[in-house]
Amino acid sequence: MFRFMILALILIFSFHTFGTPVEPECGISDHPHTPSGHRIIDGVLVEKGELPWIIFVKYSNATVKDHPLCSGSIIAKNYVLFARHCFRGEGATYHVRAGVVDKRDTSAVIINTTIVHLPPNDGGRNDIAILELPEPFTFNENIRPMCLKKNFDETSYKDLALISGFGAKKWFPRCRHEPCPPHPEAYDGKLRKGTSLFVAPYDCEDYYENLDPEVDICEQGQNGTEIFKGDSGSPIVIKNPPRPDGKVQWTQVGVCSRGHGAVGIPKIFTRVSHNCEWIADVTKNAAKCS
Repeated sequence: MFRFMILALILIFSFHTFGTPVEPECGISDHPHTPSGHRIIDGVLVEKGELPWIIFVKYSNATVKDHPLCSGSIIAKNYVLFARHCFRGEGATYHVRAGVVDKRDTSAVIINTTIVHLPPNDGGRNDIAILELPEPFTFNENIRPMCLKKNFDETSYKDLALISGFGAKKWFPRCRHEPCPPHPEAYDGKLRKGTSLFVAPYDCEDYYENLDPEVDICEQGQNGTEIFKGDSGSPIVIKNPPRPDGKVQWTQVGVCSRGHGAVGIPKIFTRVSHNCEWIADVTKNAAKCS
């Protein structure tokens, strides 16, 4: 009887210790993050596993196949956050690539989906969307979720933010009709990062007459840092306060939305905190702001 009780305790301990995998914390990677003063256009390359929440999306429909579309961020095992203007209508299939920093890397985890959630009744001004995946990501050192910020006041935040994306490394004239002509000199398919400072709404209104401070966050890249085509949907993240364990944790405050093409002009991100209730509802509380 005594042996049986000992065996039962061992089995219970083993189940709780090894049987249920511990989910990784959001916003943490195994790489140290050094703020970069360079640009995503012509910028600093990201090492594999350094920004494990970043994904890239291609799409296919009746006229195009595997066409490059947008960047985005993992917010839960079955959900990806990106921009509403990346939505390509009914009938499109989205190919989500995760776990790599080069789009040509054959080790990418690819999950296809047709399920897109758009924010309701906003007149299209709220440039945010969620891709729901039919199968979950398996989290590891290269694939992890991002934290989401519940309350954020950019006018009182003076530190550098981090921007990243799979967009162009060099500037080129925008096209107005897809599919756009190729610009092989502008794209190399690699993930880049840069730093940015937030711009107060009253300063940003000089460039954008339709700015909505409740929905929009304005940022200005530092030392030439710029977001550009292909970076849409990517996150802008801020560093959390220091932790006792010494790990650096990041939280997403915005989704890359739009901007004038000229270098040196602030760009617009959609405010995460404006959408926290909707995000929790769509993801069934798998992703929640904090």
